[in-house]
Amino acid sequence: MAVTLDRQPAQADPFRENLVHPMHREFLDHWRSMSPPKGLPGRCDLEPIDIPRLLPWMLLLDVAGTGHHRRFRIRLMGTGVAERSGADSTGRWLDEAVTQPQLQARTEHLATAAHTGGPVRYLNHSIIKGREFVAIDTLALPLAGNGVDVDMLMLLSVEPVV
Repeated sequence: MAVTLDRQPAQADPFRENLVHPMHREFLDHWRSMSPPKGLPGRCDLEPIDIPRLLPWMLLLDVAGTGHHRRFRIRLMGTGVAERSGADSTGRWLDEAVTQPQLQARTEHLATAAHTGGPVRYLNHSIIKGREFVAIDTLALPLAGNGVDVDMLMLLSVEPVV
């Protein structure tokens, strides 16, 4: 007697497969596990106790405005990110915390995540004077308190795997 399972075959996940850093994969998996059956997870779904090793490298950004008029406020900056950047910018607007060229590059990626409601990965460089050569690999994941309208982004910012 043959036994069959009533399950769909596993689907390829090109986005996840292209994440080189194991912490990014863990972060994406956790975000997906937080997600309700329909819509996006909200900040209320995030339990920091579930991801202790990721916390030092996380940022939470409030999303304000729409379209090209979006601004991002740093609600929380992990201790590892703060040490690497040389300052804890919690509570500051991103446009007050970084230079204009840095802001333009980062805002484009963050606005894409806020607009599409999907994950966005991007590479940039350190904002520390004298360490601009240090690459930073960031994964931005959207959160929506009402399940639809992105009001926050959670980021995991790590040094790239070589």
